[in-house]
Amino acid sequence: MDQIIGGLNYCIENNNSKEDALKAIFETHIQFEKIHHFSDDNGRKGRIVINYFLLENDFPPLILKKDNRNEYIKILGEAQMQQFPD
Repeated sequence: MDQIIGGLNYCIENNNSKEDALKAIFETHIQFEKIHHFSDDNGRKGRIVINYFLLENDFPPLILKKDNRNEYIKILGEAQMQQFPD
């Protein structure tokens, strides 16, 4: 976790644009969700972490409505497969 958060902090501090910072935050969220091993509350912890970094960098929080949960899980799974193919 120290490596992941350290890498994210480095990317945010050395970003060239707000878009680069946002991309780094979302990529870290994808990575966190892939490695975090507690499946029963993985999403809650991941969303707390991403919202912390979003708010710290003047972005609005990620609000996941119950109706969009399945779409979020699908998109997250697809992103994980692209970023970390087995």
